[in-house]
Amino acid sequence: MKLIGALLAIGIGLVAITQFTNPSTVRAQTVEAATNNLKRDQNDLRETATMTRAQASQLSRDVENPDKNAALPTELQAFDRTTERLKTLRERLGNDIEDYKTTYTAKLATFDQERAQITNPATQRSINTLRRHTEDDMNERLQNATGTLDTLDRVLAQGADLQHAAQCVLIANDLHTTGNDLDTQLKDAKTQANAYAATTTSLLARINTALAE
Repeated sequence: MKLIGALLAIGIGLVAITQFTNPSTVRAQTVEAATNNLKRDQNDLRETATMTRAQASQLSRDVENPDKNAALPTELQAFDRTTERLKTLRERLGNDIEDYKTTYTAKLATFDQERAQITNPATQRSINTLRRHTEDDMNERLQNATGTLDTLDRVLAQGADLQHAAQCVLIANDLHTTGNDLDTQLKDAKTQANAYAATTTSLLARINTALAE
């Protein structure tokens, strides 16, 4: 990454830390911690997205294959769980992006305080250039992270569509199955009714014949 040597020298560069904090209870207070959280988010998202993609592919195939519909309920439950995981990660990533903005802005404020104390014009120009490149680097990272949020929103929307489509297939299958059972019963009832009608018609005819004699 450009200017990394200079950035590290003045304390604005990013370094890895060895401690992981609980994202649900502790918000990052430093650029280093915020950066570490974003790295963790990216790893978790990559792993979860890979799993979700595989589940979605299987779900989509089985939705299109009537012979596989029996597996849909179980697959939907698994897909739901992974999708909920993605939603949680999306929320966590949004919080960590805000932490990154807050901490790097504070760090740059310290940078500006130090820069203001420089009296040599040539050094001022160099540090101004460094300041500009540093902020550009930070903004680029934020754009990439925000782009991930946008992609996640689209993925979750498509996943929701797939879930609804699969549920529709299950409902249609259920209606078809119960409809078939009802059809069978209706046919049996109709057969019995026809037999009853034939019997009563025959009996009435015999009665009428007997009375006519």
